[in-house]
Amino acid sequence: MDNSQRLTPPGKRSTIAFLTAQMTDSNGMELWRGVTQAARDNEANLICFVGDELQIPIGFRAQANVLYEFISPEQVDGLVIWGSTFSNYMDMAAVAQFCERHRTLPIVTIATPLPGIPCVLLDNYQAMYDAMVHLITVHQHTRIACIRGPKGSPEANERYRAYIDVLRDYGIPFDPELVEEADYWNKPFGRTAIDAFFTRLKMPLQAVVAACDAIAIDAIDALQLRELRVPGDVAVMSFDDAIEGRYASPPLTSVPIPYYAQGRRAVELLLDVFAGKPAPERVMLAPNLIVRQSCGCVHPTVKRAAVGRITPTGTPLHTAAARQEQFLCDLVQQMINFPTTSVRVWGTRLLDTFIAEMQGAATGTFLAAFDGVLCQVYANNGNLGDWQEAITILRRHTLPFLGTVDELAKADDLWQQAQVMLGQMMQRTQAHQAVLAEQAAQELRELEAALITSFDLDSLLRVVAEGLPRLGIPGCALALYDDPQRPTGGARCLLAYAEQRELEIPQEERHFPSQQLVPRGFLPQVRPYHLVVESLYFQESQIGFIVFEPGPRDGKIYEILRSQISSALQGALLVQRVQQHSAELARKQYIIETFMANIPDAIYFKDRDCRLIQVNQAYANLFGASDPANLVGKTDFDFFPEEQARSKFEVEQEILRTGQPLVNLEEPDADNRWSLTTKMPLRDENGAIIGTFGISRDITALKHTQAALEHAYADVERRVKERTAELQQEIAHRIHAEEKIRILNAELERRVQERTAVLEAVNRELQDFAYVVSHDLKAPLRGIAHLAQWLVEDYRGQFDEDGQKMIALMVGRANRMENLIEGILQYSRIGHANMSEGVVDLRLLVLAVIETLAVPEHIRITTIGEFPVVRYNMTRMTQIFQNLIGNAIKFIDKPEGIITISCQNHGDSWLFRVTDNGPGIEARHYERIFKIFQTLTARDQFESTGIGLAVVKKIVELYGGKIWVESIVGEGSTFLFTLPRTS
Repeated sequence: MDNSQRLTPPGKRSTIAFLTAQMTDSNGMELWRGVTQAARDNEANLICFVGDELQIPIGFRAQANVLYEFISPEQVDGLVIWGSTFSNYMDMAAVAQFCERHRTLPIVTIATPLPGIPCVLLDNYQAMYDAMVHLITVHQHTRIACIRGPKGSPEANERYRAYIDVLRDYGIPFDPELVEEADYWNKPFGRTAIDAFFTRLKMPLQAVVAACDAIAIDAIDALQLRELRVPGDVAVMSFDDAIEGRYASPPLTSVPIPYYAQGRRAVELLLDVFAGKPAPERVMLAPNLIVRQSCGCVHPTVKRAAVGRITPTGTPLHTAAARQEQFLCDLVQQMINFPTTSVRVWGTRLLDTFIAEMQGAATGTFLAAFDGVLCQVYANNGNLGDWQEAITILRRHTLPFLGTVDELAKADDLWQQAQVMLGQMMQRTQAHQAVLAEQAAQELRELEAALITSFDLDSLLRVVAEGLPRLGIPGCALALYDDPQRPTGGARCLLAYAEQRELEIPQEERHFPSQQLVPRGFLPQVRPYHLVVESLYFQESQIGFIVFEPGPRDGKIYEILRSQISSALQGALLVQRVQQHSAELARKQYIIETFMANIPDAIYFKDRDCRLIQVNQAYANLFGASDPANLVGKTDFDFFPEEQARSKFEVEQEILRTGQPLVNLEEPDADNRWSLTTKMPLRDENGAIIGTFGISRDITALKHTQAALEHAYADVERRVKERTAELQQEIAHRIHAEEKIRILNAELERRVQERTAVLEAVNRELQDFAYVVSHDLKAPLRGIAHLAQWLVEDYRGQFDEDGQKMIALMVGRANRMENLIEGILQYSRIGHANMSEGVVDLRLLVLAVIETLAVPEHIRITTIGEFPVVRYNMTRMTQIFQNLIGNAIKFIDKPEGIITISCQNHGDSWLFRVTDNGPGIEARHYERIFKIFQTLTARDQFESTGIGLAVVKKIVELYGGKIWVESIVGEGSTFLFTLPRTS
């Protein structure tokens, strides 16, 4: 589906799905913050599906990816996919295939260019190019090693391409020994790469360019272990500008990846698609290198703090407000990790209050405004350190308007106070964040301890419901899969709370499709919602999923909670299964004991020495014992004669040796009774044979009945033999009679064939005779007609009126005779001529017949209904409609004639009607009109052979149809006929 084809209906709040495999490090959290802020600013719902990298082989982490199957058009309107987090263990073709599964919805990707899908990209090539140029031109380095990212990553490949191109453009030979490929964006690889460089290189390194800050920090540690100074001996540069790199020692020179801006722009692009606006396929963000000490430079913030030479404007300070727009543009350009609207509002406030205080407003106005801005930045999880640049930019824009010493001193005091305030605020916020982090860690530790000690599901859910609000998480829904083997099938909600209270979910609504994510009533209706979905699994076992309405913007919290709750659930479910299993065992034991006590069959268990270890009441009754326990320890030798007991003993020993059961053994029992016994090997839990067990059913009455039946069977067998002999004799008689019948049938068939041949010869002779008669009779008739015509033409003035009538009568009689002969010939051909069948469109045929009949002007003919296309002979179909329509035209006696031809479906056949408003037909003539040579009017009044309707009837019946007439005298007639449907 084209991304532009799905539009969110007006008035409906959009719902965006954000798919990510990384939300626990600073980069992932910054991008999540950008996505969240853009969704909030546009009042859109947001659902974050936190899975893992596709096809990841580490541990059981791939289990989290079941969440990607939950994306449903019923739940979301479009997707933002951070595709670069998926591609470390698969190529781009596999990532494209993954995205293709969701192309029924609009998609925007981040850092993953795919055909036909809008993508927000970092200009990795230019950023790497600029970084390399900085090392070469500013620091004069030529021995630059590269720790490149995974080959499957488009970002890593673009950076490596720029590395190669810069070396070429600056005439530096490419040395493959200076390149190491990281198989993953992980920290330990930096140390591995440095060790590899120093193992094989003959010349020392001057600089290292790493794929990301994590690898660079690990590389710096490895260099320092070798007692190499960074940047004194080896300069280091990388990508990400992560928090870890900013506070490393030394701080990292790095290309900042604007994760916040990427996330925000991706959401804005998707919302444009929803609104039907054109979306570019590529949106490129161009970051600037941030130089710090690791490459040998002074920190840029320190450098920019010196504003350099200032040229006074000579105008008073209040005119600086006219340059407000330039100030704001510079501020927005520097503060790329903050919303533009917010930066402009904050910048305007700072500039206005600074000018006002410098012109005599109340003291502290500017610092109060600055403090308010810093508080808002912190409340929105922004980086306070970026606002050092704001003071520098404000100073640069206002210094040219400060002329007097007093003004400069006052302004310098305000700037210094602002810097001190910023430093104190950063200290406080760091301390506050540390306190909050420790509080969260403590809450997590306490929650984990409570979860570990919760061994039943109910108490575990209470711990979760009480613990998550203490972590600042305002809402949560926890569900288990109905079938862990089919996670997408359905789920059951165990816990749902929102707005700091547990929700009452009706029992029937606790079960819902997994793609629905939460039970009905959980989602707020009057405000946008933001959800984080985490998969609950333990090793290879899928358990369910949990949906958070997030509070803290620290992705690690939700991953820790996922792990803790998954482990606790697995333990609780195992305990629950053990308890259920124990209850099931107790129930089964009760059933077995009840069965043993009440079944009428005798049941016993014996050890390997054939001693009884357990028997039921029925077994005890056989030997007159009231309590089955009294027989424990005894053997068959205590109940049966020596020989009979020995036989039983040997049978059971054979079962012990071979393990083969003995089924349905009939054997004598106590008191001359018989038993049907099945004996089986008794095995322990390891499959070892530890004895035997058996069940015996008293069949004494059955044996007596069997003996009686055997006697009865013998009598029946004798009678059957006698009857069989009688039947054999009767069958022989029947076979003899059937042979006679066969001979008679053969003779009859021969005679029928002879008679058929004779009839066929006669039919051929009659047909030949009809042709001869037709030809011989037509010739003289045509001659008579021609003579009459000559008489009229040659003696036109010599005949009186009677003579002319006689001549006309003679011509009419000759034409009538010729038509009669032609009708007889057609009638004789029906059923005998070999006429081919073909596809006939009856609507077109009827129209053609009407066209050929030269219908008088006072007669109107219409057709009604859908006429079928059939497989019949076209000539015969033409004869049917020609005769019926022609008859209707001939006999209409009204000033305005109306003929209607219709067709309708009649089950297995088609029903046709030809209706006219002629004189009608009396009922007594209904049968007569279909007979050959029969007419209802004198031939002097209407020329008619009396054969037309007979021909129609014969054709219709030839095809298995019927024809009849319905009429009202004076009003008209309807001829109806049916034709079977053809394929």
